[in-house]
Amino acid sequence: MTTTKLKRVSVTPLSSKAKNRFANVMDLFHTCTVEQEKTIDGVEHFFLVSLNRQYCFWVPKKGNEHWKVEK
Repeated sequence: MTTTKLKRVSVTPLSSKAKNRFANVMDLFHTCTVEQEKTIDGVEHFFLVSLNRQYCFWVPKKGNEHWKVEK
């Protein structure tokens, strides 16, 4: 039996939209599980799922105007 270690990253909301999702859907948890890693239009992205599994989203590994991504 093989086990796969879960990869997790921490996110910080930057925009008002992200702050709303963070407070109302993500239960204020900064940690997310990385479900996928993919290059989209030449930019590496994470597909993240919140710890409570209620919110999922694609974000560039270096973050964007909505989310700051920290390892």
